[in-house]
Amino acid sequence: MRPRLLVLVPVLVLVLGAGAGGQDPAPPAAPPQALEIPRTPEEVRNEERLAEACLRAEKYAEASGHWDKVLLAKPGHLTGLYFRATCRVALLRWEEAEADLTAALEKKPDWQPARGLRAQVRLLRGHWDGALADFDSALADRVGPGGKPVKPDPQLAAWRDQAVALRDAERRLRPGLPAPDARFLSPDGVEVRLSSFRGKSAVVLVFHRGFGGEEGASGRAGDPKSADLSAASMAHLSSLREHHPALTARGAVVLAASRDTPIENRTLKSEKGLPYECLSDLDGEATAAFGVEDMAHAGAEGRSLLALVVVDKDGRLREREVFPFPGKFADLEALAKRLEEVTGVKPPAEDASKKDGGGR
Repeated sequence: MRPRLLVLVPVLVLVLGAGAGGQDPAPPAAPPQALEIPRTPEEVRNEERLAEACLRAEKYAEASGHWDKVLLAKPGHLTGLYFRATCRVALLRWEEAEADLTAALEKKPDWQPARGLRAQVRLLRGHWDGALADFDSALADRVGPGGKPVKPDPQLAAWRDQAVALRDAERRLRPGLPAPDARFLSPDGVEVRLSSFRGKSAVVLVFHRGFGGEEGASGRAGDPKSADLSAASMAHLSSLREHHPALTARGAVVLAASRDTPIENRTLKSEKGLPYECLSDLDGEATAAFGVEDMAHAGAEGRSLLALVVVDKDGRLREREVFPFPGKFADLEALAKRLEEVTGVKPPAEDASKKDGGGR
């Protein structure tokens, strides 16, 4: 498999191959010494074929294992480093993916596919300065065969814009500062402001991509890549539904917000049995206020990134976490425990008979 410019690999593999809804990343690969090293050129080539086949079949853990063997036999093999990194991105093993890409770039600094992919991995990890340096290098003016200029990849440029926006929003929206007084519409068209909860309860607010015009949530056809993203978003909303009792038991109101219409949100809430309110940010003001505009995914216009916001009872921002790729979401179980510090409310104690094993 010849390396080529795959600047969208993180998007595709995270949507198609990664877990959702707070699932843990895959465990690290087995230590190299636990693997059988291919001894002959034909054995190495066979491992490459198996890795390529698993990658095409989106079996990322298996593909990564085969690339491990190739790299044991051929340390520093550029193709192996690059494609093992794509597998590791899919498995949410971003630190290891960045290490592979860095090793490849040390051997070939001008290899732009690896540079562009590492830029996106660094974006995933919130390493803004490193991501932007890689984006700028990957997008720099280049000359192709015959001296013709090579046009920068517009998709990679969009991800650079996304990185800048996320960096600037993180600097602007710091924990402890007053949260933006975002305005939404309920499924019945009634205005809902975050400030209406001030002095009453904390708020757990989840921004999501929305489903208007997408296949899967609303049953309507749309761009396949866009629909894949929405399907991943639905998995996160389902996880939020499962953890809703734990969050509300700790004194928080749970809200979900998207750019969908009130009617679409009413349908979503009813069809999926969501216990929390689904709100509409039709004009995008709330999405912009919290810095979660989607600038780069398929069908990004008029969409929000997946994000989690926690606002305390006094209207101060306590947490804000953005997930540029929907393969990973917040650990909602851990969030429920942190909410006890935010609200000062603990869930009702378990029945004493359960605690002592039936009253013995």
